[in-house]
Amino acid sequence: MTQNGNVRAASAVIRECFARFEEEVAVRLAPVLVPDALQRLHSAAAEAERERHRGRAGDTVVHRQALAQAPAQAQSPALALHPGREPLSALEAEAAAGETQCARVKSVWASLWTEFHGHRPEVMAIDCCGDRVVVCIKAASLADWYSWLAAIGAPVDAEPRQAGYAQLAFGRRDGVPVHLVAHDVPRLLEEAWDAACEPYILWGRVYDLSRPLTDRNGDIWHHHRYRPQDHVPLLRRRDRDELSPLTCLVRDTGPLTDRAPCRAPWRRSERP
Repeated sequence: MTQNGNVRAASAVIRECFARFEEEVAVRLAPVLVPDALQRLHSAAAEAERERHRGRAGDTVVHRQALAQAPAQAQSPALALHPGREPLSALEAEAAAGETQCARVKSVWASLWTEFHGHRPEVMAIDCCGDRVVVCIKAASLADWYSWLAAIGAPVDAEPRQAGYAQLAFGRRDGVPVHLVAHDVPRLLEEAWDAACEPYILWGRVYDLSRPLTDRNGDIWHHHRYRPQDHVPLLRRRDRDELSPLTCLVRDTGPLTDRAPCRAPWRRSERP
């Protein structure tokens, strides 16, 4: 296709807007912006459309027969629901997938906004950002940080990252990536470390190993010693003799807390 100055200029603008597509797309769209080429392109497109429709009646019958003979598992859901519909092109499939993901992102954003925004004073913003949701908080305590790690679906064994005065965590909620930016958390973690008698930090949480730790089942664990090869704490329940690494306990029962429920005093024979 011969390009005059106007076409080349229009092509450059379109390429900038359609950077993700091939250059040929921009070159073909550029003449539409040139008045003297508009009528010619419209006529050619109309003729091509008429030609395509002439053979559609026969093609539809053949297409339906082929679908009836093909195995059910080989057909896409769209074709199974609409037997006469032509398969989507790669561009159309990508656009449909993008629309689906966008709807899921908006749904997750709406659920977080409804559930937390306005009810949690630490929340600064909950926004959609492309294919993900971003939550920004200003934590007043580590309880805020721990609560939001669970809310965004962050894996219990994922290591957060520090960025200046904020801590970053990454999770998924209903299949949508959710990023958490938690201001003041590095300072709070440092204060918790200094306040603990026997501090140990694991996956964004500070544990005081001098205190009894409770799992989500209500079982109480006591620190016994460190594993020599990697210095991981080994804990033991008072009704069992075997030792369990803190890492395994967190993965199996979730993060432990030091809010141990009140129980009867230990007898000397029961002390670990």
